[in-house]
Amino acid sequence: MGKRFDNSKIFTNQDVFFSWNNEEASCRGDYEIRQFGEYPDWDYPGDQETEITIHHTDRIETWSEELEDWVELIHTDELLEIVKWEIEKSL
Repeated sequence: MGKRFDNSKIFTNQDVFFSWNNEEASCRGDYEIRQFGEYPDWDYPGDQETEITIHHTDRIETWSEELEDWVELIHTDELLEIVKWEIEKSL
């Protein structure tokens, strides 16, 4: 097995854009990306896992064509999972 690693980085006041109900949406807040696993060596291919933790959200909004403005959404676990997935896709 390879040598283990565990790296974390905290991001503050970040905007994450994603699609919600076929509409543009955004989330502003603080999150942490933790990547951990084992480096490869001569007989082990290595592995890595990524864990995203949202520490704080200032707002989650969606664009309203009707109002031509951003409308705040209620923070739900489902929305936060979508935000986490969008962050992970960007890595």
